[in-house]
Amino acid sequence: MYLVDSNVWMNILLKRNQFQISYDFLTKVPSKHLFISDFSLHSICLINLNSRNTINLNLFLENIIINRKVEQLFLKPKDLPLVLQNAEKDNLDFDDAYQVTVAEKYHLKLVSFDKDFQNKRINVISPERALLKYLNSISQID
Repeated sequence: MYLVDSNVWMNILLKRNQFQISYDFLTKVPSKHLFISDFSLHSICLINLNSRNTINLNLFLENIIINRKVEQLFLKPKDLPLVLQNAEKDNLDFDDAYQVTVAEKYHLKLVSFDKDFQNKRINVISPERALLKYLNSISQID
């Protein structure tokens, strides 16, 4: 089960240099194993709306969130002190600490390209590695 960081989704929307591995990960791993935080979803909407990238944003919302039913996870206001603790403990900015807190609360692996998570206590995995682990797990079942 994976909490997918904003940068993985944005690689698809903006067709960035890591588009292919992001696409492979997000299309080969069933959506029941993929989650997005409310913070990521709102950030993606904000960035794309400000860039006037509404066509791709609408496609993203329709195809990924609505049709594939990727579940959105929330933190309650009472969880926000944990975000601040994670920010201080791991020297992270708010959005990264928010992702860590969501991943910890829901017992998920955080999938990200973000280098800010390296050398920390955080259970983060690259999309490529997560895809390989998933494919290996289903091949062992067969």
